[in-house]
Amino acid sequence: MKNLFLLIFIASIFSNNLEVEGGLTTTGEIQSPTIQALLDQIAQLQEQIALLQAQVNSSQNSDNQLKTRTFEHQLNWSVNGEYVP
Repeated sequence: MKNLFLLIFIASIFSNNLEVEGGLTTTGEIQSPTIQALLDQIAQLQEQIALLQAQVNSSQNSDNQLKTRTFEHQLNWSVNGEYVP
């Protein structure tokens, strides 16, 4: 019974409002590791975007672009062994 009372008491302390310096009042729990993980992921994605932009810029400046080429070839058509011009 003591453990249950202690658990309820501690839970009620952490479930109340939390007031910090500056008059900011918050409710709920602080999820600092989650926020840090998101900031790390944002930084990684920004690095990937910068890398992809650099690749696009380098490919536009090089001669490795697609080009249209035409080839001429003479075809001989025949129907039932006869040449058709």
